[in-house]
Amino acid sequence: MLFFYSIVIFFYGLFIRIASLFSDKAKLWIFGRKNWKNNLQKNTPPGGFDLWMHCSSLGEFEQGRPVLEAYRKSHSSAKILLSFFSPSGYEIRKNYEVVDYICYLPLDTKSNAKKWLSIAAPKQTIIVKYDFWFHFLLAIKNSPTKAILISALFNKNHFFDSWIGKYFKYTLSAFQAIFFQKEPAFPIEKSILIEIVGDTRVDRVLKIQEENSSNKALAHWVAENKVMIWGSVWDHDLFILKSALIGPLKDWKHIIAPHEPNIKNINGIEENCPLNFQLFSEPINSKTQVIIVDSIGQLSSLYKYGSASYIGGGFGNGIHNTLEPMAASCPVIIGPKYFKFPEAIEGIKNNIVFSINNVQEFKNICKIFVQPNALLQAQNECQKFIKSKAGATSKILQYLEEIG
Repeated sequence: MLFFYSIVIFFYGLFIRIASLFSDKAKLWIFGRKNWKNNLQKNTPPGGFDLWMHCSSLGEFEQGRPVLEAYRKSHSSAKILLSFFSPSGYEIRKNYEVVDYICYLPLDTKSNAKKWLSIAAPKQTIIVKYDFWFHFLLAIKNSPTKAILISALFNKNHFFDSWIGKYFKYTLSAFQAIFFQKEPAFPIEKSILIEIVGDTRVDRVLKIQEENSSNKALAHWVAENKVMIWGSVWDHDLFILKSALIGPLKDWKHIIAPHEPNIKNINGIEENCPLNFQLFSEPINSKTQVIIVDSIGQLSSLYKYGSASYIGGGFGNGIHNTLEPMAASCPVIIGPKYFKFPEAIEGIKNNIVFSINNVQEFKNICKIFVQPNALLQAQNECQKFIKSKAGATSKILQYLEEIG
């Protein structure tokens, strides 16, 4: 079966090379891996790296980040390697200062995997969530490095529980321990330590809220008003947004952050906004009712000013980060596509996340939010929930120390 896998990988690499003639993302994928052996050799310290973390993309990096930063804090002189598979992760975090070297992971061939491990020679290895490249896992298994998998989610219909995935399940023995977000849906090899520790992103979002400085102008704008934070809004969320601004939340103030703050998306929000509005980059006018966020990286620091939130994506491919508003005591409204997100499922069970299928259901939830006691209770439950889920990072770090 590994032979057929190698053939698939070969054609995968060939496909990306052809796609690079037309796609900028594929071009970055190819260009970023040029001369990877020489570059890795130049940047590997004598004796190899103390820690290597691999993330598929940006979302997985955010789950691994709390562990990296906690590790760095307790090992200031350690040499750390961070690799990405996707350009969307590497290009955004290629200047991340916590680690010593950042690069792309090469294509998963047997020779590439062996060469990578022999050059980098990591003492400890962390794979985040998934990105199971089987030649790399076998190379890890046959090398001195001590490897763990963190933020794992093995739900029903997972690849390793499929008819073909069962042929590759033995590669999981590359890990000494797997730290799950929740109980796996199928048995794991008994030789592997299994720990259910939760989501490391919880520690990250709590830290963000602690570190966020106050924006005096924004605090003055909020004053005693209730504020709805609209996070990661897509085009398919605009019908919900417009219904709120002309209906149940027309007396609230609103902060709206498009999924991507480009001109097209900002114009789409403005066209569906019947209230007076301004851009976040402009001097804040206390009489403005709607602020539209027009820059990247602002949203996580804005939830602290909210009374409640709507997180977009649920009428498209899936919802975005609901942990950030929860950490800021903002109850969350989402669309119907949330079943791949355990934090949303648990939030619904705890009455701090509310899923809707249409405008009428949105209005029904808003009837709850306009009741002061009900909203306050939901806000308090957010804090209880998020704090009860904290601590995954410290448990993982403790294990790294034990096997170190």
